[in-house]
Amino acid sequence: MPSMSGRNVPQSALPHVFSYRDILNYKGREGGYRIGYAVSTDMVNWHRNDDLLDIDPSETGWDSEMVNYPHVFELDGVTYMLYQGNGMGRTGFGLAVLESQNAWGAP
Repeated sequence: MPSMSGRNVPQSALPHVFSYRDILNYKGREGGYRIGYAVSTDMVNWHRNDDLLDIDPSETGWDSEMVNYPHVFELDGVTYMLYQGNGMGRTGFGLAVLESQNAWGAP
């Protein structure tokens, strides 16, 4: 399937991790920024499955109000995700490690 740029659209897509606001109160523990997860086989239709991430704000500390703006990367065969905490990262950032490669990309 051609894209608008004339290049072919990939037949499969990598999982996509994204940040979203739960409700309008983005600075509080309830409704602050969260990290989501979705996969696609055609880059048009996406299946969201946030439960695969298993990453929520902590009870207390630098990421107790929000977790946001993830960056996923692979190094030496291990998949990592950097993400920001409260205050858009002013109080710290986290490094998560994917525990099961089998779950990555599951619809």
